[in-house]
Amino acid sequence: MQRRASLPPLALAAAAWVLLVVARVLTLAPDPWEWDELLFVRAVRLGPDLRAGRPHAPGYPLFVEAARGLSSLGVTPFRATVLTGFAGGVLAPVGLAALLAALELPLAGCVLGGALYAFVPAVWLHGGRPLSDAPAAAAFLFASAALVRAVRKDDPRWLAAGAALAALAFGIRPQTAVALLPLAGVAAFGFLRRGRFRPVAAALGLGLSLSALAYVPVIRGSGGWKPFRDRVVAQAVYVRDTDSLTRADLAKAETWTRWFRDPFGLDALAIAFGLLALLAFALSFRKALLLVALFLPLYALTIPYSSLQAAPRYAVVLLPLAAALGAVALERLRDFARVPAVLLGSGLVGACAFAAAPAVLEVTGHASPPVAAFRALETDPALAGRPLVIWTGLAMHHADLLPGTRARQLGEDKTSAVTGGELIVMSDDAIFGQSPIRHFAFENPLLLRISRARYLNVAIVEADPGVGVLRPWLDGKGEMDWATGDAKLVEGDLFTVRGVAGPVDVAVTAEAGDRAEARIRVTTNGPSRRFALTSRERGALAFQASPDAQGILFRLRVEEGDARLTGFHFKPAAGGNP
Repeated sequence: MQRRASLPPLALAAAAWVLLVVARVLTLAPDPWEWDELLFVRAVRLGPDLRAGRPHAPGYPLFVEAARGLSSLGVTPFRATVLTGFAGGVLAPVGLAALLAALELPLAGCVLGGALYAFVPAVWLHGGRPLSDAPAAAAFLFASAALVRAVRKDDPRWLAAGAALAALAFGIRPQTAVALLPLAGVAAFGFLRRGRFRPVAAALGLGLSLSALAYVPVIRGSGGWKPFRDRVVAQAVYVRDTDSLTRADLAKAETWTRWFRDPFGLDALAIAFGLLALLAFALSFRKALLLVALFLPLYALTIPYSSLQAAPRYAVVLLPLAAALGAVALERLRDFARVPAVLLGSGLVGACAFAAAPAVLEVTGHASPPVAAFRALETDPALAGRPLVIWTGLAMHHADLLPGTRARQLGEDKTSAVTGGELIVMSDDAIFGQSPIRHFAFENPLLLRISRARYLNVAIVEADPGVGVLRPWLDGKGEMDWATGDAKLVEGDLFTVRGVAGPVDVAVTAEAGDRAEARIRVTTNGPSRRFALTSRERGALAFQASPDAQGILFRLRVEEGDARLTGFHFKPAAGGNP
């Protein structure tokens, strides 16, 4: 008979959960930041309707309906959506602890696993935002715990609980429930092998019925089955064409570092979790293998079909595995090195929280750049009422935060002609070659890693009709700062600038590297020009350019040596084409 947990571990578990709740409450999202957050809030306000993209197909109906329930009590739609995400954020670590308990880890190890997971920087950042990630993680982890207990205890009640929780996961985020099918199949097979068909049939019927009921609101809100199905198919095509990774992408090291390094924020934390995972296999191979087998379907259904930009956000769903393996390793280490194991575990939780806190507090203590920018466009007398040219990624923010104002969108190539009086509003890229009159940004560099790496800065620029909106691009092995357009080019690199206005006078500050003379050729819609700079020499490249039929304003190639380009300046040319 298993001994009941003593009061001190139970008190530790309660204290850890209270600390988590307080941390999440203090860092709740103050405003909508990402496009998806606005989609969810709109769905809560207006009801789920896939025809209007509220939210992405197939609707995440239980997440939306839970928030709508709060909204019906008088909570604003945004705050209701935040609180629904918050509920998942404080329950998901408990779900991981429940899963570890089902694998017979002692209570202290279960608490440690939940704490490690809760304070991974990307998990903390997104655990209190108006998104479905945290509730989906909670449903997946609790369902996994129930199904593991069904396998271990041969108890049909746990099988039924697993089916109900899997249906909950299906209603929040369908792919998380699909990832549970292998474990559910193992649990069902154990009963069927002993001729116990009734518990399996009952659990299957319960799971399917609840899953179907979960989608009644979104099917009805989308105008019936056919429009719902058409939107699901359209969304699947969109994911395949725009978000899915190719085999070449999956073979690149940067793909895997984005998924498994960046969510930790600091390389040292990622290395520490990786070493603990290896130690888990060395000290408790069977438990480690079971955990990997449980999460592998979820990884297979998520990573190949998700944008790399959003990878750290999905850490909320995927990184319980890293924390669980860490807890297994530290719990086994405690058997023969108790004090070092305790110090290492508590130190790692503290290191995660310490690393994440500045970035998380900046995001939750200030208006997000898009919200701050659109507030300024509404309230600043110098900006209010002006026609806007906005990057398409800000279209949802414009529709929700500044409805009814005159605006047109920049295309995906971010080039456009403009007219006098218009304001250009760009997110995450500077208006190339032009200085903003207002700029709103999150400054903490950790956010580039642990967030979606979008909507980190928004610039408002007074439009220059003679220049328009230009777009730089770099082909080669050099480096480019997309926020400024500054570039470090090596021999053979091609720097291209697109635009639709012209002719323009271009001035570029160029500095040669310290190894050899740099020779640079500039090709415009006319004759080419060559510039030479000696080692470490700084000089100005000045020329006139007009866009060709493909919209190329000019191409700049480093034919020899290496160079740094800074200080791009553009102004309407006084004369005609060069």
